[in-house]
Amino acid sequence: MKIYLRANLLFILLLLVSCDFTPTYHKEILKAQDYVKEQNYNKAVLQYENLLKKTISNEIKIKIYFQLGEIYSIHLGKIKKSLDYYKSVTKISDDIFWTVKAEEKIANLSLDFLKDFNRSQKSFEKLSQFVPRLDKYETFLFKLGYSHFKLNNFEESKSVFKKLNAVENSDYFVKSSYYLGLINYLQKNWRESILYWKKYISMEKRRDQVVKTIFLMANAYETMEELKSAYNLYYSILGEYPNIEVVQNRLNAVYNRRIARKR
Repeated sequence: MKIYLRANLLFILLLLVSCDFTPTYHKEILKAQDYVKEQNYNKAVLQYENLLKKTISNEIKIKIYFQLGEIYSIHLGKIKKSLDYYKSVTKISDDIFWTVKAEEKIANLSLDFLKDFNRSQKSFEKLSQFVPRLDKYETFLFKLGYSHFKLNNFEESKSVFKKLNAVENSDYFVKSSYYLGLINYLQKNWRESILYWKKYISMEKRRDQVVKTIFLMANAYETMEELKSAYNLYYSILGEYPNIEVVQNRLNAVYNRRIARKR
């Protein structure tokens, strides 16, 4: 990860060097770069911000804004501050490369670090609507669906996940099956949730995720009063579910209900 981050910063630095500066600006950029290489990020920030106060082209501003966003998010841990710079890129850039790169940063940081699902939903929506489609279209679409899910926008989330689930060779076919099952489960569409989860567990290779999903399926069957199916599923994960006591309690409860039915 560190190698990637350094490479990313170096990439931006090289782009800055390639720009047409006056000798004075070129010297200032080189000084900022030296601060970055020395890991003196606060001085690098001051150097870049001072440069932004001068009369420079939008092309240069865009690259400096992005570099500042990288420094604040990666090295100074100031995620909210970094978003201000990435947003500045999207506001002044007419270059799709920088627009997409900055919007993706906004989307991922909002989703993964800030848990600001409203903001991530808006950004991933923009990214998934580019024409022609971007290379990461499916990733952006999945994260859009996930953002809607975290906002309890279940119908919007279902609509997105169904698009991914309609294409079997999609990288997100398996994951979308799980979330479609989970959304239907939360909406109390028990049978629909089970259908999606059956598809999911037939393809999911991570056993821990399969076990957790089987537990939810058993719960759905139990809610529908299909107690034999529920019992068999609970029993099948008795030695694997993280909390054995929970599964044992469910087995006892289902068993007692089945006995009571026969009386």
